[in-house]
Amino acid sequence: MSLKLPRTWDFTTFKAETARIARSKSVMPGEGSAGSGSLQAPQPAERPLKAGWLKRQQRSLVKNWQHRYFVLRGSTLTYHKDDRESTVQGVIQLRFSRVSELPTNSEEPGKYLFQIIPRSSKERERCPYVFMSSSQTDMEEWVRILRRAIGSPATGGNPLTSFQRLLSPLSTPMRPCSSY
Repeated sequence: MSLKLPRTWDFTTFKAETARIARSKSVMPGEGSAGSGSLQAPQPAERPLKAGWLKRQQRSLVKNWQHRYFVLRGSTLTYHKDDRESTVQGVIQLRFSRVSELPTNSEEPGKYLFQIIPRSSKERERCPYVFMSSSQTDMEEWVRILRRAIGSPATGGNPLTSFQRLLSPLSTPMRPCSSY
């Protein structure tokens, strides 16, 4: 079977059209554009739950701290080099993650640390994201809002048990089934 093209086909517009299609961007939040490996922020119309400056520890052999602007929308945390949110440096999906405060080190005062531990897959444990805030109250606020976005209670723990605790007063008690 052969494909017959019309004689009036103009390949210059065809090339321009394919280039335009290749540059189109994905509409799914957290996915990059179709033709590149860059990241895209969630819908900008969605109002952020929290935004602010934090330091993020690099996840490499050398543990440097990077000063980044973080924006929490829904259950997606994005980080940027500036507060204009022009370019997304990274995306952290918070679903099924855990957030915990790290103990302060008496030798290094002024480091208010917390971590986001992604859901681990069966084959390997995921590395936590470690953050440093400028104050104790700022760290506590980030932890509280991140836990709320994930759906876990303020003390941490399993989101399913908090959901069960929420519904337990409203649910009817189960009666044992009668034997046959």
